[in-house]
Amino acid sequence: MCKILEEERREGRKEGSDRINELNRRLLKDGREVDILKSLKEPGYQERLLMEYNL
Repeated sequence: MCKILEEERREGRKEGSDRINELNRRLLKDGREVDILKSLKEPGYQERLLMEYNL
């Protein structure tokens, strides 16, 4: 049971990391470097950007 939970946790972290990486790629493509920096300081802002980009 613990191995299953550990694997699910690992998968969840990877999915979260993939979402943030995709957000950063899209922001760079759109010339929004300032938003990347702001999202690092403000998690709520990062969530708004994720919603804006449907991620």
